[in-house]
Amino acid sequence: MDNTITKIETQKKKKDRVNVYIDGEYSFSCNAELIYIHALKKGKIVNMDYLKDIIEEDNYLYAKSRALSFIERTFKTENEIRVKLKEKEFNDTVIDRVIEFLRKYNFVDDTKYAELYIKERIGKQGKLKIKYSLVKKGIDDSIIDEKLSKYESKDEKYINAMREAALKKYTSIAKKETDKFKIKRKLSSYLMGRGYSWSEIGDILKEIFMENY
Repeated sequence: MDNTITKIETQKKKKDRVNVYIDGEYSFSCNAELIYIHALKKGKIVNMDYLKDIIEEDNYLYAKSRALSFIERTFKTENEIRVKLKEKEFNDTVIDRVIEFLRKYNFVDDTKYAELYIKERIGKQGKLKIKYSLVKKGIDDSIIDEKLSKYESKDEKYINAMREAALKKYTSIAKKETDKFKIKRKLSSYLMGRGYSWSEIGDILKEIFMENY
């Protein structure tokens, strides 16, 4: 084998990219522009180490383009971007370079993401559910705990939101159910589903049932 390019074909779905075959077998894909820049053509004998550098740089540029497209509409976490690029079969070296670029230009910031995510949902969900969602998105526990610590269980806004949700659900349940134990069980289950802790639920149940019984 003498590392001879035997075929260069344009990809069907991405006209700006080509597949290159060496010695009759598929070798790599790259941007079509690189073919002209490096004068690659059928019959040319190539240095594989030199080609490897070309391919690595092209993969980085392509991965960066895909990442920027992915975050164009909504803010994403580092982990979400890594998963997306993994799905596109980029290697870890390329992905690390892309993440470094995104961090440098503030296209990705897990701390800011967690802060905005919590601020948006703290009036609708309990802290446990919010934390679970952020963990699934790949945010580090220390970042989540730091940002959630600003909303203590006695925080007025947080408690008022929980109280409002609990009272609304209580009213709905009480229209169909008269048994106090069953109402408590259903209301507790509802609040747990919204991500509130047992201690928070206990406090709000005491308040509601003192007012209504």
